[in-house]
Amino acid sequence: MIEAEELRAACQRIIQSGELGRSRTYAAILEYLAEQAIVGSSPKEISIAMDVLGRDADFDVGKDSIVRVHIYHLRNKLNTYYAKHGKKERYRLDIPKGQYMLAATRNDAPGASPEEARSISGELQQRRPLTPWLAAGAIVLLLFNLFNRPEPVAPDVAPNPFAVSPLWAALLDDDLPVLVLVGDYYIMGEVDETGRVSRMVREFDINSSLDLRLQQQGGHLSRYLNLDLNYTPTSIPIVLASVMQVFAADAGRVKVKLMSDFNTNDLVGNHVVYLGYLSGLEGLRDLVFAASGLATGLTFDELVNIDSNERYQSSS
Repeated sequence: MIEAEELRAACQRIIQSGELGRSRTYAAILEYLAEQAIVGSSPKEISIAMDVLGRDADFDVGKDSIVRVHIYHLRNKLNTYYAKHGKKERYRLDIPKGQYMLAATRNDAPGASPEEARSISGELQQRRPLTPWLAAGAIVLLLFNLFNRPEPVAPDVAPNPFAVSPLWAALLDDDLPVLVLVGDYYIMGEVDETGRVSRMVREFDINSSLDLRLQQQGGHLSRYLNLDLNYTPTSIPIVLASVMQVFAADAGRVKVKLMSDFNTNDLVGNHVVYLGYLSGLEGLRDLVFAASGLATGLTFDELVNIDSNERYQSSS
C-alpha cells in the first residue's frame, strides 16, 4: 500500500514532467483523485465536475461528457508518463477503466497486471474464480442488485480525432472558453428624396450603428439610415457546424458571437476562432496580421506580402 506522502510526491513528479500538458486542469484532477484516494473515497463524476471543473450543482453528467473526456485523456497521459519515466518510479498510478479513482501498482512486481493493482486504500482489485460454495451468495447478490441498481459507470469516451491536429490541439489541451466570432456585415438604408429607404447599402468603413452615428455627427452620410440589420455569408452555417464538431465532447465551452458585437474584453480569457471573410475581421485585422508579414490588399480577397509585395488572391 502506497503511503500518502509518497502518493503526493508521485503526483508532483508527474505534473512537473510536463506530460500532462499546459493545462492545469489535468494536474488538478490528478491531485484531487489522489486526495480522495488517501481518505479511501472513490468520487463520482458529478463530484469531479463540481469540485475540480467548477460546474454547478445542476450539471447534467448525462448531457455533458467533460469529466469522462478529461479522465480519458488523463489516463492516456499517465500511460505516456510511465512509458517514458516508469523505470524510475516505485509505484505506477492508473485510473482503472470505468472508474474515477487512482490505483497503485508496485513497479518492482514483474508481470503485474492492472487486474492485480491495489487501490490506494489497499483494497485488492482482483477477480477470483467463482467456486461452487459461493454460487448461492452470488445468486443472492444478483437478486439484490436487481432492486438496488448502483449508479451506472460512465463508459470510456473515444479520443477526439482533432486532438492531434496542429490547428486544434492547443485549444483542446486546456479548458479555456472558446469564443467563435462570426464575420458579419452591417447594412444601412439609403434614403431617397421622399424619406423612404430606396436600397440597402454596405460600406466597408461602417461596421456598426455606432460607426454610422459618429460619421453622421461629423456631417457625413446624412442620407443613410440605421436599420439595425446585419447579414452573414451563406457559407457560415456550414463552416460553423464543422467547427462545432471539434468541440462536440465539450460544447459548453463554446460561445458564438457576431463580429459586430465584439469588443476587446472578449480577448481576455478566451480562445478566439474567427469564421468569415477577411473583410469581416474589422477590429481584429491588425492583431491577426501583426506578426504575419502579410496585409490585406485593396480588395479583401487578396493578401499582400509586405516585404516582397507579392500578392495572393482567392481563386473563387
